[in-house]
Amino acid sequence: TPIAPPLVKECFYPDREAVKKVILRDRLARANLDSVTRKLLIGRLYNEEKADPSQNPKTGENLQESPNRQSGGSGVDSEPENSVSAADAVSQETGVPARTVERYGALAEALDRIGEVNGKAKADIESGVLKLSDKDVIAIGKLTKKQIGQALLNIRKGVDWTTGLGIA
Repeated sequence: TPIAPPLVKECFYPDREAVKKVILRDRLARANLDSVTRKLLIGRLYNEEKADPSQNPKTGENLQESPNRQSGGSGVDSEPENSVSAADAVSQETGVPARTVERYGALAEALDRIGEVNGKAKADIESGVLKLSDKDVIAIGKLTKKQIGQALLNIRKGVDWTTGLGIA
């Protein structure tokens, strides 16, 4: 018997960034995500949200510190009461605290920067072949490209990644 063609629903999006967000949300909705993949998807969604001023008027610097933060802020509230930061919006959507969402965003950015220098190292970190803490990945992502290359070489050699970089 012939198989009926699949139902196709055409969707139109205003720009490429909107499509990226839909894809990220779709992948986050899957039940069989490992913890690293989930972190990275949440981080990438956060980075897309904070980069899109049309969807979220409170982007860039967070002028008002959220009440669950430990560091003190200016306390200035220049935004309307219904304005929500990108981290808070993704937090509500994913059930992850806003500060953790921001850390996942930094992790995703750092991995992308590492991937610019060495794509295999990025894949190895994501898959767990190279075992690094999130803190170390974020720190490595803040280095220059030359320093990232040296740090990755140190990791592969089995020595502390900071060796020879002149950082603490």
